This record gives sequence, C-alpha cells and structure tokens, in this order.
Amino acid sequence: RKTNLHMSNGEVIITPYTLKYWIEKLNNYFFAQPYKPYLVNLRQIKQVTKNEIIMSNDVVIPLSRMFKMTLNKNIMKVLKGEFNYVEYDFREFFVIAESNILL
Repeated sequence: RKTNLHMSNGEVIITPYTLKYWIEKLNNYFFAQPYKPYLVNLRQIKQVTKNEIIMSNDVVIPLSRMFKMTLNKNIMKVLKGEFNYVEYDFREFFVIAESNILL
C-alpha cells in the first residue's frame, strides 16, 4: 500500500512504501503513531487532547486509546532530548498517512 508524505510546506509526496516501512524507519526519530493509518512528526504537534492531536498547521489527527500511552512517552522523549538524529533531515515531514486517508 502506498503512503502519502505530507510536508510542512503543504506538498504531498506519494511513496511506494507502506506505512509499516515508515514506522520502522522513523520510530526512533521524532515520529510516533497516534492512530493506525498515521505517523506524525512529534515536533509538529501543537496540542494533544483526549481523542485527537492538533498539528501546528491546525490539521486534526485522531488519537487512538491504543497508541496514546506510547505517543505520550515519545513526546516526553522529545522534550528530554532523548531521540536520535538521522542522516537525512526529516523535519519537513509533517504527517505520513496511508494513501486512502485524506487530510
């Protein structure tokens, strides 16, 4: 299944890779999965509510109870500076979503 990379400048890049590929590649690099078809850049989160995440561009992403604890732990890692840095700069990635999801 293809995935869409939603960039901070509004550009959307369609990739041939699955969401699972991106989760494995970016799990320790400022990204977390708040809901099954999404992977979000933790540095682009503006607010977390009980059931959703509000991104810095005001896009609302659903927040699953199943992923909430892990997401909160990852946000704390970001705040403490415990995440690794990668060779390629992924800061411009905003949201990664399966292709059947429209943002």
